[in-house]
Amino acid sequence: MSFEGERLNSTLSLAFTEVDNLAALSETEDGVPLLTQMQESASVGAADITLGYALTENLTIGGTLETYDYDDVFRESFAIAPVEQRALFNLDYKADYWMLYASATWVGSRDLDEFGYEGFNQLGDSTLKSTSADAYWTVDLKLTFDVTENLSLYLGGNNLTDYTQVEEGESPLFWDASGAYDVAYIYGPLRGREYYLGFDWNL
Repeated sequence: MSFEGERLNSTLSLAFTEVDNLAALSETEDGVPLLTQMQESASVGAADITLGYALTENLTIGGTLETYDYDDVFRESFAIAPVEQRALFNLDYKADYWMLYASATWVGSRDLDEFGYEGFNQLGDSTLKSTSADAYWTVDLKLTFDVTENLSLYLGGNNLTDYTQVEEGESPLFWDASGAYDVAYIYGPLRGREYYLGFDWNL
């Protein structure tokens, strides 16, 4: 369902998906990764709303709210815990040859127990790694300048808050209950702040 006005645009979406024979990653008794299929049907419900508002002819702000509800079978299929709640806020400014885009993304907290996370930081240590994934923010920014009709220069940055799960939470490295070493304890960004510079040339 959508609405489009002179200044305000909005879209509301609801979805329900059920999947049979969903692919899943497990392992053999020797710890070798094994691609299998789930025996039961898996389902997920999703809802999102997107709003955009033109404050002026050059400046537009907007936002998107998303939520996902996975059943237990779907949760078992994930090797990496997916997003369950997310909010995106953005600003888009255009003036003459310049364009500025900025966005801030919030990802809600998650209980990693629900996705089967279990591991240890040290071999032989009985202390489990945390299964509480805190909410976090990331901010992206991009500035573009049109030199000609065919050539544009741009610079920007991703994850300007410099959030990574390694610094704020747990390392992706872990020992499992069988004593095997793995690197898949992942639930958040692993790459910190980064900057880029480039150009677009359309022939």
